[in-house]
Amino acid sequence: MITGLSYVQSRQSSVPAIGQLGISVEGNTGVRPGLWNEGSDLAKPSRDDLVPGVRLPPMDPYGPEARYIDLFCRGNPAEIRWTINTQYDWIKTSPSSGVLRNGDQKISIAVDWAAVPKNFDQTALVYVNSTIGDYEEVRLPINNTQIPAGFKGFVESDKYVSMEAAHFTSSSGTNLAGSYYKVLSQSGSRTSSGTVALYPVSDYGQQAIPNSPFLTYDFHLFSTVSQLNVSLYFTMALDTDSESPLTYGISLDNAVPANTTRLLEAPAKAGDLPSGWDDAARDGVWRRSHKFDNLGPGKHTITYWAGRPGLMLERVLVDLGGVRSSYLGPPESKNLT
Repeated sequence: MITGLSYVQSRQSSVPAIGQLGISVEGNTGVRPGLWNEGSDLAKPSRDDLVPGVRLPPMDPYGPEARYIDLFCRGNPAEIRWTINTQYDWIKTSPSSGVLRNGDQKISIAVDWAAVPKNFDQTALVYVNSTIGDYEEVRLPINNTQIPAGFKGFVESDKYVSMEAAHFTSSSGTNLAGSYYKVLSQSGSRTSSGTVALYPVSDYGQQAIPNSPFLTYDFHLFSTVSQLNVSLYFTMALDTDSESPLTYGISLDNAVPANTTRLLEAPAKAGDLPSGWDDAARDGVWRRSHKFDNLGPGKHTITYWAGRPGLMLERVLVDLGGVRSSYLGPPESKNLT
């Protein structure tokens, strides 16, 4: 028997314990994809270990403007008339009622933040009902947190901060050697703003980190973590000069970088491709991760140095445990300027 497969047949109605109205929430494949609960004591609404299957990603004033759920038919009912109500009036759904006829309907769920109580931090309920007995409670975590007045930079939401490299907070400008950072708006595979790289490209010599030009990225955290992971996304590149490999440096909160990091490991012998080449070539990007310990709420700054031209930075991603697996990575966080 093969499990984990799912097919919504349309020849007959679903069994009563499951109901005729199916609900799928954003970013969630369900607790047991391809299977269903056969006991009505845990369904209508979902209970116990089924609850994670109807929990939406969290919302706060600095994240996405809306989340969504999808309603769909199970089996072959003639029609399903449905309505949606919310636990609080400041949670808005669009549409809030309708009729399904062997199809599906996407529902947008937004929050009127001006009406949310200050420092509200709870899981609210979104009630989905049908006229033929279906009933579900979708969970929506809501946190009306606020940053200090006057802060400028990126803001944590859903336990991550995603920053496009071209949207740096500040640049050190041109150094004595005449090197500076340039935004290449037409390059890169993971951003809409392009990449940043050292110029001029005619100067292939190594820059001495931390004396080379640098970029800073300011961000604000609400969470306290014992360790966070910072991932740098670089456009595909390859060392072409064994005497001058691609290098960079990174530090947190104005610390001096512990060392200069090679983008690519030295090959076992001349002419070999670097470790991870197949995956990087397939994805069009090199990912490099760095860990930092014991961070708390407040403003923090990542500083980035490129060791030489030819290294194109696309994205800086700060993961506090909220980044979900995806090909392109999460969208850029809100940037207060």
